[in-house]
Amino acid sequence: MTDVIERSQIVKCSKAIHAYIQRERLNGNKDYLDFLKAIWLVIEVDEIQSTHKFKPTLIPLKHSLYDKDSDFFVVTKDPQTKYKQLIEKERIKKITMVVGISNLRSKLKGKDDRVQLYNDYDGVFADEKIIHLLPDILGPVFYNKKKQPMPINLQSKNLLREFANAMNSTYLLIKNKGITSVKIATTEFSAKEIFENITYALDKIIAQIPGKFKHINSIRLKTSDSIALVIYKKPEEDE
Repeated sequence: MTDVIERSQIVKCSKAIHAYIQRERLNGNKDYLDFLKAIWLVIEVDEIQSTHKFKPTLIPLKHSLYDKDSDFFVVTKDPQTKYKQLIEKERIKKITMVVGISNLRSKLKGKDDRVQLYNDYDGVFADEKIIHLLPDILGPVFYNKKKQPMPINLQSKNLLREFANAMNSTYLLIKNKGITSVKIATTEFSAKEIFENITYALDKIIAQIPGKFKHINSIRLKTSDSIALVIYKKPEEDE
């Protein structure tokens, strides 16, 4: 892992966020008792030129964000039958719906349809050749709530491995300026697992940011409602 960031600071933040989660549960916070919440790496960057618009980069993790009961759907090129048969032939677990892009568009007639689809599935994969078309179809319900489709190569000769790798990854969608959030763990993780996912993924995340630390102002760790714990902050330049 990069020597710009101190491992001891990652340990400290991992323990602190885990302690916060346990404290919220003891205090009866239903958001932490009844729901699986995400833990995020929040990266603040200067203005950069990103080539990743609408196509997330998969970042492998040591510990998967999903469990054995997770459900995914896959968006394919038309017609969907070919890809549905391929996925069924490979007996890929956790994929419970395969839908062509035209059928998906016709199914989603309004916001309520999108909200229902969002709530029914833990994640979505999309053929990497059509993923750029999905923001207009899935809308803000998916993109603003960080459930963007993850790219998959449906032409792969080893689809089983392709999906397994994706299910054991998070994704990075770099913004040209401001805040980029990466789901790095969940509230079910131990402090050790949080730490291991951060250290396993951090170099790969930083490598995708043009200019790397030249343009990174800070990296923080948080849940949706916790304070942001500082893992890294760019040193102030001497005047």
